Amino acid sequence: MTRWLDDSASSLGAWELGSGDAWRPATVPGTVAGVVGAVPELDESDWSYRVRFPRPKATAPRLRFGGLATIAEVWLNGVHVLDSTNMFVEHVLEGLAFADDNELLLRFRALGPELKKRRARPRWRTRLVPHTGLRWWRTTLMGRMPGWCPEVAPVGPWRKVELEDAAGAPKSLSLTVSLEAGDGVVHVSGVVDAERARLVVGDVTAELEIADGKISGSLRLPNPALWWPHTHGSPSLYPARIELVGARTRSFSFAPIGFRSLHVDVGEDFGVSVNAVPVFCRGAVWTPDLVMLDRSESDLRASLQSLCDAGMNMVRVGGTMIYESDAFYRLCDELGILVWQDFMFANMDYPVDDAAFRASVEREAAEVCARLVSHPSLALLCGGSEVEQQAAMLGLSPEQWRGPLSAQILPAATGELAYVPSTPWSPGTSLPFRVDVGVSHYFGVGAYLRDLPDARRAGVRFAAECLAFSHVPDDDGIDRTLADGQAPGHHPAWKAGVPRDVGPGWDFEDVRDHYVERLFGVDAQALRAVDSRRWLELGRVATGWTMARTFGEWRRQGSPTRGALVWLWRDVRPGAGWGLVDELGRPKPAWWIVRRALQPQTLLATDEGSSGVRLHAINDRPSPLVANLVVSLYRDHETMTLRGERALVIPPHGVVAVDVEDVIGRFCDSAWAYRFGPPGHDVVAARLLVDGRCVASVLHLPPGAGASREALSIDAEVIAVAEGLGVRMSSPRLALGVVLTAPGFTPDDNYFDLEPGIEKIVRLRGAGRPQVTLTPLNARVPSKARP
Repeated sequence: MTRWLDDSASSLGAWELGSGDAWRPATVPGTVAGVVGAVPELDESDWSYRVRFPRPKATAPRLRFGGLATIAEVWLNGVHVLDSTNMFVEHVLEGLAFADDNELLLRFRALGPELKKRRARPRWRTRLVPHTGLRWWRTTLMGRMPGWCPEVAPVGPWRKVELEDAAGAPKSLSLTVSLEAGDGVVHVSGVVDAERARLVVGDVTAELEIADGKISGSLRLPNPALWWPHTHGSPSLYPARIELVGARTRSFSFAPIGFRSLHVDVGEDFGVSVNAVPVFCRGAVWTPDLVMLDRSESDLRASLQSLCDAGMNMVRVGGTMIYESDAFYRLCDELGILVWQDFMFANMDYPVDDAAFRASVEREAAEVCARLVSHPSLALLCGGSEVEQQAAMLGLSPEQWRGPLSAQILPAATGELAYVPSTPWSPGTSLPFRVDVGVSHYFGVGAYLRDLPDARRAGVRFAAECLAFSHVPDDDGIDRTLADGQAPGHHPAWKAGVPRDVGPGWDFEDVRDHYVERLFGVDAQALRAVDSRRWLELGRVATGWTMARTFGEWRRQGSPTRGALVWLWRDVRPGAGWGLVDELGRPKPAWWIVRRALQPQTLLATDEGSSGVRLHAINDRPSPLVANLVVSLYRDHETMTLRGERALVIPPHGVVAVDVEDVIGRFCDSAWAYRFGPPGHDVVAARLLVDGRCVASVLHLPPGAGASREALSIDAEVIAVAEGLGVRMSSPRLALGVVLTAPGFTPDDNYFDLEPGIEKIVRLRGAGRPQVTLTPLNARVPSKARP
């Protein structure tokens, strides 16, 4: 049933949490961990929530439970009214006996003892979770995956518990949105108690038919503005509501709807097209709040806006997490973010032969699809994460990889929505995890320590997970991780924030160190022992540079790659986690660096060996980009040896590739491939200018650049700009990975590079007069901006 925005719903009052005879104030929606703290073994105890409220004033009151984690009983005034064993389904109770004074009691039974009970053995086991008994329970794996996140079991009413008025409300309602011959079409069907009904979309109204309590009808909106991912156009939306007229007239508003055509090629050459335009999907795997699970709408908006600001246009809600709130999907609609939606299954052999379990899954899948079908942001549904891969890697036969869960039960619920059985998924191959076919989890560059050229050699088609690194936070993030006097590196408090897989004798800090050594030619372990500060400085940019260069390979002209989603978006605790943003949602250094490679209009560089350095000017926008490409070559990070300029017209949703020699106008061995002697330059710098304004820039550097500190001083001053204040700066020498700090202010760029002699302005947001410090990676001392 399609959900509408019901303004009659209300919360019940002040909740309490109890264990035994002790009660304390609690928040609903929320979890036990949100009250007692992020402590382990929450699954080992029974917990109760209670609330008292007066007799409802509604004509036909009903209770709605958005989600109960995980084995729950509900009692109203001492009468048992509900059992629930699936945290992902919703419950609506009508016809309840309310009194003048009511007590609602939610009792959550301990899951731990249930996990230890003997049940039928699975066909395979996974190291992801310690208890294979979890496969019998419809609950999230968040908080139950050692190494990935703290062990904080999700228990409690994690979604809203509300009192509603059912009088005059539809008993069921389905709303679908489509494009037909350029017109937007909205179709409504369901069961209502009304004499007349009409559907209103924007300023267009259509009368609906009612026969025997069943409603049906369509509205056609001529030539609507289309919904696009924000990187490719405007995510246009229209308000929509249904008005029911009877003994009582009520209006029910839906989430704003968008019109777009969407095609997902679910074959070997997997990819997504919106409004007949192929979209390079880049984004990240979403991370819920580990303790509360359900983030506030303000937190969601800030985090999703940050994802947009990073140039990303897709987010994956992964199978190890939770289904997100209605507010999440509405915001993705509004902001123009495509959603890759997993069903909540991962790695395990789920017992769908059990009738009760199968019925619970069928209900869950049907509710998810009905809730999401009208959202223009929904790109596709996926059966889960690494289920088929897990079975295949343990040596099971192909017929055992995919059972009835992903092949029958889940696709039966998705209808015409795009669907893939699991990730990775390689149709037509002997294994389900080929990276050059279908959908992959690509960690060649990253966990598997491949050199950067592997990103091209692998022939990645679409990476639904990729590029997992232990990203170092900024100084504030380090301070939240470590107490005074504790040094990063091997301290237990630091290592607690570094993710690891269960089993291997390494963690993702070792992965980062590998790329520090490859990029800068240093011994990372020795550097950590003698100069941990420098080790962190190099590590901060190493992961960002590696990701940016990898995306350069994937977004270049001629690349077979059609999308890549980074693992992960946000940390679940302080420290050097997988997240591009920290646990508070603040950008890490890697976020600043990779965002330049992901922008809708950007400039990327690839090393083509004997063919030299190739520049790729990208324009995802719907209008042509008319620009000048300026290329400069420098020796010793300072002296310009050659310079060239060329006019470009990058078509809408297009890429133009240009070799450096074509811009310079002569052979210059731009990639130093022929090696006839010492290189004539050590920096290739390119800028894309529109009306003299730089819209994108890129550097091509040899290995080791930035490893050493130089005598380098940046000339900078604080100036007035149209939006307030900014910092104008330039450097006579190449400045790499410049860190701008201005306490009390937020810059609009950071961890940037300065081409010699080229002025740059960074805007600041804040109040007062900033004290600005600029610290390049390759400078011996910081520079101060004149106030």
